[in-house]
Parts: sequence; C-alpha cells; structure tokens
Amino acid sequence: MKKLFIFILCILTAFTLIACTEKPPMVSGGSGSNSQSNSQSNSQSTTQTGSQTGSQSTGSDNTGDNTQTSYQNWFDDQTAKANTSFLSKYEASEQELYYTLWEDTTKITLKIDITPYELSKIEEAYEDYKRGNSLKADTYRKCNLTITVNGTDYYYEDVGIRMRGNTSRRNFCNQDGTIYSLVHFRFDLTETFDGEEYQQGAWANDIYTTWQDPALRSARKGRTFATMEKFYYKWNKNYDNTYMREVYANKMFQGYGVLAPHITLASLMLKQNGKMENLGVGGLYETIDKRFIKRNFLPSEQGGDLYKCTYTLSPADLTEAKDYGVETPTQRFTYSLKTNNDRSAPDYQHNKDLKNFINVLKTSKSSTTFKTQLESVIDMDYFTRFEAVNYLLGNPDCIRNNANNYYLYFTPQGRSFLIPYDYDRCLGINYDWNPSGNGMINIEPFSQYGATGRINNPLYTKTILSGGITEYKNMFKDSLAELLETDWFNYQTFVTSYNNYFENYKDLAMPSQAIVNQISGTIDCSLFYFGLGGAAENQYNSTRENISTADYMRLKRITAEKYV
Repeated sequence: MKKLFIFILCILTAFTLIACTEKPPMVSGGSGSNSQSNSQSNSQSTTQTGSQTGSQSTGSDNTGDNTQTSYQNWFDDQTAKANTSFLSKYEASEQELYYTLWEDTTKITLKIDITPYELSKIEEAYEDYKRGNSLKADTYRKCNLTITVNGTDYYYEDVGIRMRGNTSRRNFCNQDGTIYSLVHFRFDLTETFDGEEYQQGAWANDIYTTWQDPALRSARKGRTFATMEKFYYKWNKNYDNTYMREVYANKMFQGYGVLAPHITLASLMLKQNGKMENLGVGGLYETIDKRFIKRNFLPSEQGGDLYKCTYTLSPADLTEAKDYGVETPTQRFTYSLKTNNDRSAPDYQHNKDLKNFINVLKTSKSSTTFKTQLESVIDMDYFTRFEAVNYLLGNPDCIRNNANNYYLYFTPQGRSFLIPYDYDRCLGINYDWNPSGNGMINIEPFSQYGATGRINNPLYTKTILSGGITEYKNMFKDSLAELLETDWFNYQTFVTSYNNYFENYKDLAMPSQAIVNQISGTIDCSLFYFGLGGAAENQYNSTRENISTADYMRLKRITAEKYV
C-alpha cells in the first residue's frame, strides 16, 4: 500500500508545482474592495490592459484515496473547505486573482508612488528605532500602490508602507528621498493612520488622520487585493541567482501537506526624482495572520493563539515558558502573540496553550504518560512531515538548527501546528552566513547537532532525533523516504518552475541604471542576474557564493538516503 501511495503522490506532484492550495468553486459574493473618489477614500481602480488567466491545482490532492493517512485526508478536507468558506464572501474575479497570483507563469509588478518626504520618514523611523526609542519601526507611512498582474493594473491610494525584517533592516534613504540601498517593504491596504502610534516619535502627528465619515473608514478597513489585506516584498539580499529557492521551499511544504504561506516573484518599481525606476526582482509574500488561519482551518479550529517564534530575548527552542506576550513599540518577545492580543483583555497574558505545550515537552520521555500527553498537543504525523521537508531544505536558521523563524498555531482545542517562515537560506544558499561550513549538505537527519551546535529543542530531542522514541523516529524516517520518492526533491521539477519565472523576469533582474548608480556603494549589483550555477565543490565553505541547487539536491539526497 505504501508503494501505491508513493506512486500516486509522485503522479500528483508532477502536476502541482504551480500552486499548492485547492481551488474552490467560484462563488459570487460581496466585493472585497471598495472604490471611492474622495481623497480620504479607499481608492482602487482596475485598468484592463491584458487577459487574466488562473487555474489552480493542489499539492495535497483531495482524492479520498484510502492509502492516505488519516492526517492527510483531514488536511485535504479541512484546507479545501476552509478556503472555500473564506473566499465565498469575495467576488469571483477576486477569488480567481488570488490563485492566479501564485502561479509561476504569472508576471507581477509593484509600483510604489511615494513622495520624497514620505520615503525619508521611513528612514527617520528606522533612525528612531536605532536610537532606542522603539524596538522596531513598525508604523506605516503613505504611498500609492499599483499592482500589475499579467497586464492588469490594480491601483490603491494611501497604502500603508513600512520597512520590514529583523537583521535586514538598514539605513537606505537620504533626506531628499533618494535611496542608496535596498530594503524589504511591507504593505497594509487597510491602514487608517489614526492609532496612538501616529502621534509620537518619528511620526510626530504629521500623518495622523481624523476620519470625518465612519463609512469611509470602514471601507478602508475592508479594502483588499486578491482577498489579502496585507502582504510584503523582499529584495534578493542573499543573491540567490535562481531567485526562487524560498518560493520553491514553500511550494514543497504545501505539496507535502504542511501549512505554508504562498510566495511568488515580482519586480519592484519606486518613484525616484519624479520617475518610476526598476529596483529589480524579489519575492511577494502572503502574510501569516488571522486571515491565514481562516483560509486553512474550519471555524471550529479558528480563533486560537498564533505565535511568531524568533530568536529574540532567548532561543525559541520550547524549553522554557518565558519571553512570551504581546509586542509593543518598546517591548519584544521570543514568542510574540499575533492573535487574541488585545492587551485590555484580562487574560491576554496567560498564554495557557503555549505554556501547556512547553510543560508537556518537559515531561520525561520515559514517562508512561509522555506519548499520550504529547499527542494531545501536537499531531506527530504533521510534525514528521514538516520536519521531512525542513530537513531536506537545509535552512540553518530554522526551528531545528537555530531555534528561530517559525509560527506556532494552537487551535481552541489546544493542538499545535508548526508553520514555516523565512526560508531565504535554503537549498544551498550560503551568502554571508554558512554556519555548517558546507551549506548543510552533510547534516544527518537524526543528528543531535544542527547548523549552530547541539539541538536543545525537546520536540526534536525526545521524539525524532538520535535517542528519541523509536516510533516517532520511524515516522520521521518514513516521511523522509516518502518525500524523497516524490517529484518535489527533484532538480528537474525545480528547473521547470525556474524556467517559467525566468521568461517573465530575465530582463528585470538588474535595476535600472539610475538605481545602480545610487546603490552601488552598498549593494553588489553585479550579482543581480538569473542563473543556475554555483560554487565549485572546493568552495562550499564560502560565504560569497551559493551552492547550486543541482549540487545541493544531489549531495543532500546522498546524505539522507544513508539513513532511510
């Protein structure tokens, strides 16, 4: 039966590279965006300049095949039904746009029309952060944004824009609004600019908005693009010449039944000196937030606690129930609560499901109750699938290797689900940081050691790593063997998607000459090109050149197959 399942999975994944969310039937509903003519409105106009197509297949095909695990059937059924329910309140065209957006044949351009003053204020907010007045410059400034999808323009006025990232934040802009470096940007179509944060610090009341018409404010709060309220763009800071390793990583997670946000490529244009200039090609990302939960969980599973887990005050290794809470401009946490985060609520700080999860992990694995307790707070089938993909991707900055960069969602019933986040160092990307010294190709699947030293996370050490529980190690071994048999860890599958992206963006990778002249002092623009090559074998310890995806997949497979 297992061979039959593997055969079926291989056939399915061969057809599911483009996208990995099941497409629901088109359901007419209320408009997900609002057009207003008032300057304080939620302006969105659509200019039809080209055809718009959108087909969607799923990497977790809901065929009801009885060789699937109970988990796989549950995942397929739940995500399909949840997404259908979520999208049903939007017009069919916006539903279709959501699916079209993530296809590797879709061409996308973001055009940021922002005044020099507003752009310089993003820089000023970052300076405020560096001076210690805030821990992150997370308050938005205003821009007008045009998103072009396959020749169709979607225009939005007064969009919230800010810098995003952690270690990637940097000075980038002169006071006159000319840039001299590149940064990641986050966009919020629903920002109303009337919170308390807009009356202090670098924002100093200059952008605070008083809404005279409640209907206009409500319309702004309901504004969407492709059913999304927020999204973000990341420039290619690790000089991945395929431009799509992180894109492929998330498709691989999705294709193997793991919850993961969509990512695709887009080109970015920014107004400089009164002219739109090309900034090159980067990633367009779906956010992990309440809406992501609603897309992927049925109503009975929604409403739980969602945490962003990062190595902040301490490693996010699930060893201690501490450093958790709701972030403020001056307070950060390792486990940052992103839902149910109303600080005025009497129990917002209790975080009972997180604390219970960590307390269960503290139980001795030799205890007669450990397995029962553990399986009441996490689905081990889901976890071993997550880790099979995670291991093969070789991200040194993940939950396993650096106790960093993941989301943790608890359903109201207290069951937890890991969600991958920030995999821009995977499949052989070494640029600027190569902690394993070999691009992760020799890390063994059951090793107690990761990229940065000994692994302390009990979710790993007590279950699937050497010394863990045999049943769970076998589940991980089976998941890894199963995944190796699919087309996802296959270089030709990767190349097929690469070629689609290449056709759309090959002439846009290099920024326009005006931008190159402005940023060449801080950015190595000579590395902005599409290519499939990489470091020579004797240079795998380099931090100046990435390993090719072909070499990485070949060598990682050799390591993995020794143990499966």
